[in-house]
Amino acid sequence: METREELEATFRQHVLDLERRAMASIESLGFDRLLILAGPAKAKSAHDDQDYTFVATPAYAHFAPAPVPGAAVILGEGRRRLFLPHEESFWERPEPPDLDLLGSVYEIIPARLPSDAAGFVGPRTAVVSHDVAPFEVPALNMNPLSVREALDELRVKKSPYELEALRQASRRAALGHVAVKDAFLGGETSELALHLLYLSATQQDDADTPYKNIVAVNEHAAILHHVVYRRSKVDGARSVLLDAGATQAGYGSDITRTWAKSAGPFAELVARMAQLQDEVIARIEVGKMYEALHDEAHELLAGALIDTGLYRGSADSAVELGVTRAFLPHGLGHSLGISVHDVGCKKTQPRPENKYLRNTREIEAEQVFTIEPGLYFIDSLLGALRSEANGREVNWVLVDRLRSAGGIRIEDNIHVLERGVENLTRPHLANV
Repeated sequence: METREELEATFRQHVLDLERRAMASIESLGFDRLLILAGPAKAKSAHDDQDYTFVATPAYAHFAPAPVPGAAVILGEGRRRLFLPHEESFWERPEPPDLDLLGSVYEIIPARLPSDAAGFVGPRTAVVSHDVAPFEVPALNMNPLSVREALDELRVKKSPYELEALRQASRRAALGHVAVKDAFLGGETSELALHLLYLSATQQDDADTPYKNIVAVNEHAAILHHVVYRRSKVDGARSVLLDAGATQAGYGSDITRTWAKSAGPFAELVARMAQLQDEVIARIEVGKMYEALHDEAHELLAGALIDTGLYRGSADSAVELGVTRAFLPHGLGHSLGISVHDVGCKKTQPRPENKYLRNTREIEAEQVFTIEPGLYFIDSLLGALRSEANGREVNWVLVDRLRSAGGIRIEDNIHVLERGVENLTRPHLANV
């Protein structure tokens, strides 16, 4: 882990580099000042006085790890200003931001932007927010598409500051994965109990996690985003899929593991999918298109289906006839950063057969993305395949034996190097 001195140095360099690149981009688009709003608190209902947990505009969070409603970053005129409201309240008190860290690079103004912000919004000021601005902004200056695309581009490659945050997020999440594995193999099969155990092990509550934990016992693993937890214990539990992360300085990890309760065909299938994931990761290289890697994952999945007896045809036919996509309908992975599904890596649409793929970019050093192959027994997809000629070579007897286990997903977070990769997940889950 970084020392405090290293943290301050990498954060300062992170902000200075973002400022340089952001200003160069907006100046090329005809702007000379950039105002990024964190956004306001949001009420859950007009008929209640509760707010949702505050989530800042991601472009703001990229510059300032200070999720405070009403905050704002202003760049331009050679200055870096951070408006950071501080309001005393005996009702609630948010976690205070790290003022020493922020003050090492920003001029902090402990107030909201004035309601009359004409002094900050000139004719060449670009304003970015995921909410309506709290003051009048000319339409051409509010969330210009060209500016948002330029800011998205800044998030494609991760800085040393961001990489360390992602490492710590993986380290923290691993504690929860180990705890859930041990509890499940020890007899705990309530999805709610496993979810709460994960939160305790990672010292998070639901609002802290980068996304709602997916805890799926047995057939629930066939629901890709299963978050309606079964509260009672499951008799005859044979598997659990845990897709859960942790947050550090606004950056989230996104890790999935699947465990079989006992030895047998499903446990062998889990081991085979772990091997497949290793093979996909070994194929990552600078210059390859991520969609090509996704295609290779389907070729490898075809081999796994044959090796495990689930398919009797050729590997080529499994891909060409859509068999692999019935078992693996989602994309191989996505960019990871301030947002769990980070931006900038899907500038072009994937081919129709890869419609759920979230990353179509050329792989470059300093990108961070997930690699998450899966194999699922989804009734609607397999039922359609079963009724078609394309499904004749599927071993439906074995499928029916495995169906109650739901499915498998194994997901690691990968930092691309000039040669090879740094697996941010595996050092903490080597044997899990």
